[in-house]
Amino acid sequence: MLLAWLAWDNSSLYPYFDAKYTIWSLVGLLLAVGWFLMGGSRVKLAWLDGAWALWLVWSGISLTFLPDPHIGIVDMGQRLAVGLVYPLARFLPVPKTEVERRLFWAVAAALEIQAVAVTVQDLQSRAAGLGLWNNGRLVGTLGFHTFVGAFLVMGLPLAATLWEGSPKWARAVLIFITLHVFSTLVLLQSRAAWLALLVAAAVFARRRGVWAGALASSRVRLAVAVLLLLLALFPAGVIVLSRRTPGAMWDRTVEDLNRRDLTGRKLIWLSALHQFVANPLTGQGLGSFYYGYIPSQGEVIKDQPLKTFLPVREMVIWAHDDYLQEAVEGGLLGIGLLVLLTGGSLLRVLRGKPRDATGAALASSLAAWGVIALVDFPLHRPSETLLLFIVIGLIGRQTAAKSGKSRLVLALPARVLAAFCLLGFAVALAITGTQFFARRDLRAALAASTAGQETVARQLFQRSLRLAPNPGQTLASFGAFLCKVGQPGEGLQKMGEALHSFRDMVLYENLGKAYLNQGLTAQALTNYQLAADAGVNYLADSAIAANLEWRLGDRDGAMARLKALHAFAPRNVAVALALASDHYQQKDFQACLATLKTTIGKDDPATLNLEAAALLQLGQSAQARVVLSDLLKAHPDYAPAWTNMGALEVAEGQLEEAERTFQRAVALDPRNEVARGYLARLARLKNDQPSVGGTAGGEPYQE
Repeated sequence: MLLAWLAWDNSSLYPYFDAKYTIWSLVGLLLAVGWFLMGGSRVKLAWLDGAWALWLVWSGISLTFLPDPHIGIVDMGQRLAVGLVYPLARFLPVPKTEVERRLFWAVAAALEIQAVAVTVQDLQSRAAGLGLWNNGRLVGTLGFHTFVGAFLVMGLPLAATLWEGSPKWARAVLIFITLHVFSTLVLLQSRAAWLALLVAAAVFARRRGVWAGALASSRVRLAVAVLLLLLALFPAGVIVLSRRTPGAMWDRTVEDLNRRDLTGRKLIWLSALHQFVANPLTGQGLGSFYYGYIPSQGEVIKDQPLKTFLPVREMVIWAHDDYLQEAVEGGLLGIGLLVLLTGGSLLRVLRGKPRDATGAALASSLAAWGVIALVDFPLHRPSETLLLFIVIGLIGRQTAAKSGKSRLVLALPARVLAAFCLLGFAVALAITGTQFFARRDLRAALAASTAGQETVARQLFQRSLRLAPNPGQTLASFGAFLCKVGQPGEGLQKMGEALHSFRDMVLYENLGKAYLNQGLTAQALTNYQLAADAGVNYLADSAIAANLEWRLGDRDGAMARLKALHAFAPRNVAVALALASDHYQQKDFQACLATLKTTIGKDDPATLNLEAAALLQLGQSAQARVVLSDLLKAHPDYAPAWTNMGALEVAEGQLEEAERTFQRAVALDPRNEVARGYLARLARLKNDQPSVGGTAGGEPYQE
């Protein structure tokens, strides 16, 4: 577990955890090999073991419900990697007290490592001049705060059990770790983590018999009640102290309490429910939540006013509620098995002996996970899921029935179960390992593409495709690369193949752009609308979709969409540009200029170019020349501006200069039909030797 936690690199950050899953699969495989070689007597499986096995098997079966099994293969590998921790913690032939103590010391070490990481980030942020409670200070406050907080809260009760029987130096270490963890929770400002800590403390008190048991007394009850009250008031005080910092937890809490719109988790949960009702009994298959999310969100927002759901802050990968996501992917059967496994384990350990500190710690840790799973996704992060199955395995070990054959499901030779774990970890290692290397090659390919190393990029894309368990993301990026280097046919084919197992906003935008470049306006409109449904670039993608609707003849629909967008966000560059373009096409050049003045994109090349074109149409050539000159200084490779500069030079009779300008425009964009048309006309004028150069005009200026 410690090795897995130490695997901290870029791929371990949101949204990918490939390195951690790969390292833990390898460690688990080695442990399973050792268990197989040790052998041992027959292991007796109880109902809890059956619930675990059924949940894991159902996850595998659900892959058959997917339109393409590649969609969920990586999720299955990751689930195997952490799910198989359960039988190791439950049955590995090591004395119970020894395995618990070693695991809990490993947890304590991991807690301190994570606390140190957050503290270092905080010090670096202070050195950069960021103030207290600034939401940009830590990686944690940008989405990772619940990641880190969940692990800290789950691990803290387990580390606390080490107090009994430890020497003074070890107790001093534990006190330091505990205080450091609490200070880290303050820095992270995670409301879910503090709530989970409060629930965990209440469960610990209940399990230790504070309310009705061996420790029950008025003084003890009062002390515990005061402690719980402090745990509730302290984070509330932290939130209040952050009220003067924009974007900190005070702002976010007020926003969550006061808003009645569909931003944030409300929109995610409604979209997830839309997916769930499509197949409530069996679900849509492991990995289907992310794959089907964008169309579902599009259905939720299509009839909503813009102010109801904008802004959408992120592309959604997880449901931010593990129970809801499990219901989407595994249906009522899947969520039922998960609740049976986790809830059954909690109820079972709560019925143990009150003075058992280990049982109380296990119950508290599991309760903390259950709280965080309501508002986040600890089931889909390696560290918390690893800890979850260690806890459940230890609960199974601790509460295994010592008598009563009716509680047993069956008995197996130890080597059979060890062989099953060995095979499972081997499969997990094959999936997570190839995914790790495929993603590494993909990142390298994207870097090579950015650097202009086309041959290297192509080789890396192809190698990533050979390795990837789910090739969808690589196909999407490879297709966009091929379109960029002048192979649109093959690029469109790759991106089309990607849609079988991968969907995201960027893929839809790239498909829309590629179809548009090929003159396939209807297909471009479909993809830009889907990109808009993702929400992150809703205004820009909707503006392009409106422009495409106009091209397809639905001007009324396009204008209605654009006016709604512009009324909501009059300063948005993409929206203003699309509306101004429509005015330009309708030859209302004054309205075009008035619309462009509302945008904040004063330095946007397309905005400036359209402004110059409108000025030229109004005969204001001097102002147009100033705009175009400034534009070309800032963006010398922007072909439409060179086209309009050439048109201006033609209008002023500077035919030789105009010819050179159009040639540069065509060199920058060989598909520039406006510039090519001017060049053809200029060539005819040369042959005819006209007396008036301005007769080369007539083509519209280029937007």
